[in-house]
Amino acid sequence: MSEKITGLPIIGDVDLCVLGGKLYTVYRALSLAKQGKKVLLAVKESCLGEDICQTFRYRLSEEECSFFPEETRTKKLGLLRPDEGKRFLEDCCLEAGIMLLYGIWPVDCPEEGRDGRRDSSREEAGSRKRLVRVAAKGGLFGILCDEAWQEEEVAAAQKGYEYTVLAGGFPGMDAFEKKGSVRCGEKEVFFCLEGEEGKGLLTISLPDGGLRKRWAGQTDGSAGLLTEAQETAAEVFGRLKRELPWLQLGRFAPRAAVTVDAAEGKGGEHKAGMAKGQENRLYGPDWKRFSANKAEGCRTCAISSGDPSLRSEEAGIYRKLPVMDSAALREEHYDLVVAGGGTAGAMAALYAARGGLRTVLLEPMYTLGGTATAGGVSTYWFGNRFRDVREIDAETEKMAAPLGLPRREGIWDRADDFHPGIRGTVLARLCLEAGVELRFGSMVFGTLCERTAEGRRCCGAAAAGPDGLYGYYGRAVIDATGDGDLAVSAGADAVYGSERDCITYWASLAQYTDVNRYRNNFSSMVVSADPADMTRFILLGRRRGEQTCDHGGYVSMRESRHVKGVYTVNLKDLMDFRIYPDALYTCYSNYDPKGKLDADVIYCGVLPPQVKIQIPLSALLPCEEGGGRIEGLYVAGKAVSATHNVFPSIRMQPDLMHQGAMLGGLLAESLKQGMLPEQMECAKRREFLLKLTEDPLTLPALEGKNGEAGKQALEKTVYRITAASRTHWVDVPFIYEETEESPVTAAVTAESEEVLPLLLKRLREETSPYDWKNGRGSDGCPQECTGGLRIRLIGLCLWHGWEEEAEEYAAFVEQELSGSGLPERAGSVMCAQLLPDHGVMPETVYHMNLLGRSGKDCILPVFERALMLLAAADRDYEDIHRGIYHYVESFAYAAEHSGRKEFIPMLQKLIRFPEFAECMKEERQVALMTERLQILYLILCRALAGLGEEDGVRGLRTLQSYPAGLAVRLSAGRAEREERKRRNQKIW
Repeated sequence: MSEKITGLPIIGDVDLCVLGGKLYTVYRALSLAKQGKKVLLAVKESCLGEDICQTFRYRLSEEECSFFPEETRTKKLGLLRPDEGKRFLEDCCLEAGIMLLYGIWPVDCPEEGRDGRRDSSREEAGSRKRLVRVAAKGGLFGILCDEAWQEEEVAAAQKGYEYTVLAGGFPGMDAFEKKGSVRCGEKEVFFCLEGEEGKGLLTISLPDGGLRKRWAGQTDGSAGLLTEAQETAAEVFGRLKRELPWLQLGRFAPRAAVTVDAAEGKGGEHKAGMAKGQENRLYGPDWKRFSANKAEGCRTCAISSGDPSLRSEEAGIYRKLPVMDSAALREEHYDLVVAGGGTAGAMAALYAARGGLRTVLLEPMYTLGGTATAGGVSTYWFGNRFRDVREIDAETEKMAAPLGLPRREGIWDRADDFHPGIRGTVLARLCLEAGVELRFGSMVFGTLCERTAEGRRCCGAAAAGPDGLYGYYGRAVIDATGDGDLAVSAGADAVYGSERDCITYWASLAQYTDVNRYRNNFSSMVVSADPADMTRFILLGRRRGEQTCDHGGYVSMRESRHVKGVYTVNLKDLMDFRIYPDALYTCYSNYDPKGKLDADVIYCGVLPPQVKIQIPLSALLPCEEGGGRIEGLYVAGKAVSATHNVFPSIRMQPDLMHQGAMLGGLLAESLKQGMLPEQMECAKRREFLLKLTEDPLTLPALEGKNGEAGKQALEKTVYRITAASRTHWVDVPFIYEETEESPVTAAVTAESEEVLPLLLKRLREETSPYDWKNGRGSDGCPQECTGGLRIRLIGLCLWHGWEEEAEEYAAFVEQELSGSGLPERAGSVMCAQLLPDHGVMPETVYHMNLLGRSGKDCILPVFERALMLLAAADRDYEDIHRGIYHYVESFAYAAEHSGRKEFIPMLQKLIRFPEFAECMKEERQVALMTERLQILYLILCRALAGLGEEDGVRGLRTLQSYPAGLAVRLSAGRAEREERKRRNQKIW
């Protein structure tokens, strides 16, 4: 494609931009800030002091100890306490007015020529500042500055390596030190084991010579070196464990430390962990001026970069400068380019390479596995374990078994829980052995596309890495970034979170309570494509969690984009047990949303079952907004084409590993045949996939039916409905799998014109009108005879738009609200951590929501009574059984679906509750309930604005400003622009 001028978002305007975050850089930046300089630190990692915190070289020198306060380090050995040290550096910078941006890779200075001279014609009008282009998950961004500097790397000839793993179990609080050497194969490896306060470090020393021989075929040997260092450290730990049974293996350092002369001291005395002549990290080499990419062999290539929906004038996040969408890239050519080495990407690369494709894997971190490894979430109880996943489990166990690691008791087997460092090492080793070219430290920031007669074709990816800018070309490209970063750059249509707004499930910054234990936490939303919002999330996340010794270096996104494909899987597909001609893989999970749902079926009391669900290949084929397929590009991981509401059932790590293996293997097979996977015959594709991993691509129930049952079968289903028919699966054991269709789920997913006559027929034949105030039916029978069944049937009729029995249903709900307080939830709340998780609401709220779908007068007294009880209540939003959150939200749901203006004064009273003013205060942002309340306020104001009330519009504008996070701000902006009309179309 030819170059064109696009708007480059400007994320910083400062005096001094420094690309890097090592300790000496922070120290120097603080000094410059004190002199009045406006400084920005743009850091690749998710913390400052990366030379300490990313290598786990926490032993401080005397001068470093004088810089870090006493509370951040141990007394005798001067070991930096990780979390305290990271927060101290951040606090120092923020107090000095230094701007921090995490997840930033340097790209170039587009106004400079190849000779480094500035092109004045490219300067911003009225400004003499330099423009620095940087890469992040959201593509290319710009920083305006007077000066731009970057850190100098250690010369290659001087490199030796140390590698560190965390260690625990040290007896007592006293200092412990042990140094020595062990023979690992043909190498003598020196080690230093040191600890204090029960925690410590195991550091091994690795001279550069000889380590690369094992991976001699690799163009870039750094991944092989790191993998070998990890395997060696594990072996040394195993030797020490036999001597010191109390020793515990902690996390693996993300990076090896580059040292100078780190080998053997005089007389053979080794000083691993405090290498001979260790530099004081407060004083590093001079910064070097950052300028254009001047590498030989580069070609200027047109690139597509960034998410248009976040860069549009409508989003209004940043001002933009006109800049050519091109970059000078060194080119490499492969059969397959895989962007992202997380859960799905690593497996896709592995199986593609095993299938004979020359494969390159681009990963910004220095470990494979994503959320399960770098993200620290290393216990998975759901997901299918087909042959592909079982191999990884077995290889992980093989490496872990000699190390005597403690294991959590699994639900199915020992593979439920694993050591994240070992899992990452295993994935890297298997990929290297298969011939995958691993490119650690490489951030993809755009796609390389071309126009064809049929539309658009993706031919590669542009990436910024340790050695500069590269263009990686392939016959096919897999976007395994987890967030659809490449797909949206290529022009794919996408939804961020839910279809209506940008509300996603919560993300997580792992909270480590010890060297080898993490706390499950789901805190708040983050827009991963925006560097400022990602930085905000990390800064808040590091200040959450009690008794936490460290936080992870990787933001685990539970949900972000859903790239729209040829087919979009929805919640109705799950509940109907749908199967597909182009089935690719099978998932299995409980329905476990951590965050805000918006599916109408859940609002009305039917929570999805714990089932297997099939995903078609067409959900992995991204399309442009007009529907045209982007040829050669495939989406792997959690960003596949699926709705916000079905996503909780298809996100389990074993299932995403399996997805990657199926896609990588299928690409290898199809490209060998000279075609793309979607061009293969369905039968031959199924046959190949079954042979590859043993996934039968069948579902246990409704085989051959698939929602196409005739009227007779549907009538039988309707007559199976009882008052006690299951509508929730929250309470079932984790090992349970629903294999039969519930009559209630069948009734709610059926077409209204088919099922409504059957429901009404049964309602009139088997039940009679009921006096809920006096507890008697018209036939004189008490409630327990037919009342429960009647309410169930009336509720289903309301769901399908029949409002004739709404008055009786309103009388039933009024009776539920006749007490002195709001009824609490009687059902299970298993797995729900903090509302609005899981859609678990008090049963009365489900009834109010169903009633609110009607526009009849009878609904108003019900909500007036509920409002009176709410206003008088102690509104504890954290009590899941009380469900205050959902009682408040039900007013917005009813207002939007009924369109009744009478809800205006009710909504006005609700938005004036003091908790909504509190949630907009900056000091409240760390609290987990804060963003949840902002979302609730958004929902109330949106409903009020939808009724034409200016109070709602003002509330939405308030939410479009700091300190609300970007997801809330974007959602509020979208709500303000939303068409004002009564909602009647169901969201699945």
